[in-house]
Amino acid sequence: AATAATLKALTPALFAQIAENGTRLMEGLRRIFADNRVTATVTGFPQVFHVGLGLAEPARDYRDLTRINRAGYVALTTEMLYRGLRCLERGAWFLSSAHGPEVIDETLAIAAEAVKAVKAAGRI
Repeated sequence: AATAATLKALTPALFAQIAENGTRLMEGLRRIFADNRVTATVTGFPQVFHVGLGLAEPARDYRDLTRINRAGYVALTTEMLYRGLRCLERGAWFLSSAHGPEVIDETLAIAAEAVKAVKAAGRI
């Protein structure tokens, strides 16, 4: 019964909602990094994307990924965690139907605070 209910809930409208919210989150993160003069890429799909701190262009291969500022990103995700937002330290972000507009607004507010704090501390 749970499987049937889940499959019925997976509608084109649901996927469109996730895409809309994910796009807004990606664009908001890009804006936060740009406004704070932090070099970073936000690439992928609205439902699952990657933040590459320290990259000026999207990674094309493994060598590009070795230039990511891992220590800075871990500092950033730790700062976000202190503020109530759990992000993966590897840079991957995943969206679901639970991530509505209010969650996106809160996430962007926390990310903006965290970026400013980590930058002021000289970690990024």
